[in-house]
Amino acid sequence: MKIYLAHPFGARHHIRNLQSEWVFKYKHEFINPFYDSAVEQVMVKQTDDGKIDYFTLLGMLDAKKIVEEDLKMIEVCDAIIAYIDGTISYGTIMEIVYAKMMGKKIVIVVTNGYENHPWIRYHADSVYLTSAEMAEGFLG
Repeated sequence: MKIYLAHPFGARHHIRNLQSEWVFKYKHEFINPFYDSAVEQVMVKQTDDGKIDYFTLLGMLDAKKIVEEDLKMIEVCDAIIAYIDGTISYGTIMEIVYAKMMGKKIVIVVTNGYENHPWIRYHADSVYLTSAEMAEGFLG
């Protein structure tokens, strides 16, 4: 199974660590937009190197190119796991909606206490609470 990992920019290190564990444990293919998109790799590197602030960089990037590349990655996946931690992440929410429109299996990990929000319940095939590690029930 090919799985897209939707998550806020600030959670990228946590999700990347989980991805590293999951790829060996479950033998699925994972697509992580911050590391598998050529455009977003540059963004991650520049912010991690302290060269530019994330929000400043966002304003400089080609929005059309980023969104269309993410949509293509979602399209080739069988499912997405979306991580919602309370950080404002418009991209993660949009990725959930587009994945739903594409008929993808959607697992949402909600760690901020809003797992009962009607929009979350409507879009999710499964909602896992507390931590991304709980999504392992879907992966196994």
